[in-house]
Amino acid sequence: MSALSPQHRSTIALLLISNFIPLAQAAPPQIPNSGLLMRESRPLPELPKSKPQVEIENTEQQRPPMKAQDGLQVTVQYFRFTGNTQISNNELQALLSKYKGHPIGFNELQAAVDIISNYYIKAAGYPAAHAYLPEQDIKNGIVEILILEGHLDGSHLDGNHIEFIGDTRIRKSVLQNFLNTYPANGLATDADLSHLILLINESTGITSKAVLALGSKTGTSALHLKVEEEPPLITGYLSTDNHGLYSTGYYRFDGGININDPFGLGDQLTLRAQTTETGGSVMGSADYNLPINGYGTRLGMNFSQLNYSLGRSFSALNAEGLARTVGASVIHPLYLSREARLSGTGHYEHRWLQDNTNSFDLHNTRELNVMSFSLAGSLYDKLLPAGGLTQAYLNVSAGEVYFTNQIAANTDALTGLNSNGGYHKFNWQLNRTQNIWGDTSVGDFSLYSNFSGQVASKNLDSSEQLSLGGPNAIRAYPVGEGSADEGWLFNGETRYNLPKFSSSTGQLQLIGFIDTGYSRINANPLAGQGRNRHLTGYGFGINWLNMAGFNLRTSLAWRDVGTQPTSDPNQNAPQGYFQLTKGF
Repeated sequence: MSALSPQHRSTIALLLISNFIPLAQAAPPQIPNSGLLMRESRPLPELPKSKPQVEIENTEQQRPPMKAQDGLQVTVQYFRFTGNTQISNNELQALLSKYKGHPIGFNELQAAVDIISNYYIKAAGYPAAHAYLPEQDIKNGIVEILILEGHLDGSHLDGNHIEFIGDTRIRKSVLQNFLNTYPANGLATDADLSHLILLINESTGITSKAVLALGSKTGTSALHLKVEEEPPLITGYLSTDNHGLYSTGYYRFDGGININDPFGLGDQLTLRAQTTETGGSVMGSADYNLPINGYGTRLGMNFSQLNYSLGRSFSALNAEGLARTVGASVIHPLYLSREARLSGTGHYEHRWLQDNTNSFDLHNTRELNVMSFSLAGSLYDKLLPAGGLTQAYLNVSAGEVYFTNQIAANTDALTGLNSNGGYHKFNWQLNRTQNIWGDTSVGDFSLYSNFSGQVASKNLDSSEQLSLGGPNAIRAYPVGEGSADEGWLFNGETRYNLPKFSSSTGQLQLIGFIDTGYSRINANPLAGQGRNRHLTGYGFGINWLNMAGFNLRTSLAWRDVGTQPTSDPNQNAPQGYFQLTKGF
């Protein structure tokens, strides 16, 4: 083929715009490009799934405890409380009125002490406090109860209150940075201690426990930290699924390695690789992050590259390209407790995207600068008897697209797409898991709902769009179906966890679901476009989780009549998805 003039190439580009202007997937068939493939290869935003575990141990005793006396009988006239500064004597006396004025034994005295401890812990909110009977001679019906409220002596700041259990890689100085943020002479409360332990555990990947011991001053406590580094140096996973695209290969093979705390800084290096059975899409990525202060702030750096070539019905185009990204992020925990957490993330990313249709000597090369700010949170509650989990994710992005190929830039302007230049968009996700009942003999039943979407200020590059179809969207449609600048998705599920036969057999889960969504192809529609999509599907799934380290997820879904996919000519109905993952 002789070389084409720029005018001819511009004309061809207009005819093939759905391939060369990545956001213009407004007419069938949809031709994948670097932006779409990059977007579909990325993991979803990570939201906390399990309730955090916090362990606080109180070993302190200012004086030896009173020894059990089986034959003790005493008529209590008055309880004398020592060490209480947060709750008045009168309030505590009222709690023990039933133990006064008649003979009681040692067991009843201990029960009275337990009432005081539980009142501090549950009603007053001082779970680090406890009460006990000190060694004493009971005279005139006066019984002393010693209360340790958890006032700290500040010794945790001296660098000698960290105990390592087993082999650990993390440096003591890193953990001391976290201890240094805890108030020196304050009262140890559940909120403060839980925040500290969660901060350490989630920022460094280790398992720590707060221990309150006898303080250096009378009536005070010393805060110690017990640390165990459970994750080995290297962890990872292998995975296979059919979440790929028609044109680059349905079946994907994915693997990742985490190098945990390699430099003793609470850091982590993650390496990931992915390919398809045809080799039509090959991706690799690297991510490194570490805590940079004692307040849980983490700095991250990431790099990824994806190379693709289109096959099957697109083979004649001889189309191939790449997507390369480099970025940096800052993550900071804004709130941490046993029931709730909230974190904020700032992320910058530079993207190089390239799509080549070599049969026509057409090239679409462009670069993007994207800055985003997001909030991610979760809340465990006790609504209804079994309680539930609510999760939310909000993201605001601002970016700029600039074409490095003049023909692509001209085509973008001539078609009226005008994706070149600055833009901003807003993403959201809100989901709720409501437990209905939980019984080891009959299984667990829960309801799940998810609502997500995005809006944009203008027509977007394909790397910034959303898709209606796929295993994490409307499961009745192929991956990448209904790609658009704006849209929303709703997923509703019923989940039933069958009773476990043993811990080795894992958890078998049955789900039924309905998915629906709407997409607006272009934020600023082209004249006469009319290609917005409203898709719905329904189906069922079977998941087998934690089966000797394996996780299998499957779904089978049917779509509404008359709403056929445009991204996959195979027209699979029903649409089936699976994913098999093995962790190590």
